[in-house]
Amino acid sequence: MMTRPVEKIESDLIKARKERDSWKGNRNSGNNVEMVKKYIASLEKELAEATKPEANKA
Repeated sequence: MMTRPVEKIESDLIKARKERDSWKGNRNSGNNVEMVKKYIASLEKELAEATKPEANKA
């Protein structure tokens, strides 16, 4: 599996957080907020994996 550059993951994470924050105030966007929260969690996990020291990778 090819990993994405850390900078790209961070950029996507910033965009997703802005999107989530823009939807929070809208009553009709509950599903969108939940979906973007899951996307943010997956990006955070991907970022954590990408920034692990090479010695810890199998």
